[in-house]
Amino acid sequence: MVAGREKRTSELYGQMEVSPAQQASSPVNGRTTAVQQCYWRPDPRLLPGLCEDVAVSFRILSYLDGNRRLVPCAGMDEYSRSATRIGLEILAHRYRLSPDQRQDYELMLMLHRRLHATKAWLKRQFSSLTDLVVKPSGRASDHTGTNVLPDNLGKTPDGRGRKWSVNRFIAEGHERLRGALSEVELDGAADVASPAAAKPRDAIAHGLMAAAELSPLAFNGDQIRRLMRLAMVDLGPQQPPNPEHVLDWVTARLRALWNAHVADTNAEFEAWFQGGSSNLVKALANLSGHIGGRLPHEDVEWALVELMSRGLWYAADCQNAFAQAVAQSLSPRLNPAERAVFQQWYQPQDYLGGLTLPLVWQRSNLLRPILSRIWLEPENPKLHGVLWRMLEFYTQMTAARRSADRNAKSKPRTTVRVTTDEGDAEHHQRKASELTKMLAVKGGLICRSDECRIRYDVENKPNVIEIRGVCGRHGRLNPIQLTMEDAKEMMSTSDSRPHRLWMPA
Repeated sequence: MVAGREKRTSELYGQMEVSPAQQASSPVNGRTTAVQQCYWRPDPRLLPGLCEDVAVSFRILSYLDGNRRLVPCAGMDEYSRSATRIGLEILAHRYRLSPDQRQDYELMLMLHRRLHATKAWLKRQFSSLTDLVVKPSGRASDHTGTNVLPDNLGKTPDGRGRKWSVNRFIAEGHERLRGALSEVELDGAADVASPAAAKPRDAIAHGLMAAAELSPLAFNGDQIRRLMRLAMVDLGPQQPPNPEHVLDWVTARLRALWNAHVADTNAEFEAWFQGGSSNLVKALANLSGHIGGRLPHEDVEWALVELMSRGLWYAADCQNAFAQAVAQSLSPRLNPAERAVFQQWYQPQDYLGGLTLPLVWQRSNLLRPILSRIWLEPENPKLHGVLWRMLEFYTQMTAARRSADRNAKSKPRTTVRVTTDEGDAEHHQRKASELTKMLAVKGGLICRSDECRIRYDVENKPNVIEIRGVCGRHGRLNPIQLTMEDAKEMMSTSDSRPHRLWMPA
């Protein structure tokens, strides 16, 4: 990697085309703004590897105090992809990367892209209260783990205090929301428009910040990088006893397979590298003629996750190069206050372990309250410790949530026994409803999606049972008719697969 070098940064790698028309905007946090559309276009003489029609669009928000903010028109995720791709071309020109060096960058960036298509990428947002609660089916026992909140959430660093309940946690979040209007906008919008418009995810984010302020972390550079990786990536299989050797072996095999697929079309390459039927792990493990021989699949999976996570910092390096090019192309140049915000949004930050905000954007809903505070008080190092504790809480909550989900899937469903207690009309009606649903599902009276909720009713005809269903999303379903023999056969078997039945015309 070439991160941190400042050689040859004076080239103007592109031009910013600003629309002369200004559009008045509605007030943002009480400060009226004007909006201008602009496009950054690369210089084809310096960056010939880019298509001629490549352009990254921004909105320039101008405030009454004279300061400007640049906001990507297509959103942070799309900006992240464009900035990484263009930044690689800038780095290749700036540092005269050799073909092998460029290939290493391209390989790591492809692994970074692959990360987002795998289960290793942590997608959990914790945007609703149900994300916090663990149902009995997901608990290791009936008396433990009723929620995913960490045991130290709500305690001081020396362990004083009690773990917050979910109710206390949400109450603390709502209390913070009452005074949470931020003076720094993200994507042109305030942190929270108003307490009345707040969503459960806002209360969760502010509750995490409230708990983290009780016990902020004190980390150094390496610890921050490890924490950021844990907050972004599930490291998966256990590390092998010879990790550096395995990494070298897998990297060499990746290069060899990469070269074997250079003639593939984009569709063919994507299918091989990260498609749903990709056999990349098997191919790497069994590739002959390489040091290490046949490798265990779990070792290859570990190495791939490790390399994919390292790709985050390669992407940050590229995005830094692009952000520098954008800043240099602006006229007039950014003043100190504008540059401070621009760097916070688009360039690597020490408190993010050297990553950029676009790369951690999927955590933005969770981190928005603390990020707004950091931008308002950039010289306050205590706020960094609060952010790190929030990320640590997130990693623990994600691990607990995944464990609960696995427990729920692994536990067998309880068999319902039909009772004949005719004195309990409600109980009898419920069991009859369960029986009707069982016959309907086995008879194939189901909707196109397993998530659909269907209301069933039954009508007894001479020697025939007719079951009708209405889906709450897709309307009335075609009814089915069962003979009494069909119904008895279904009730006598535990096979839940639908039977082939005739349907009335």
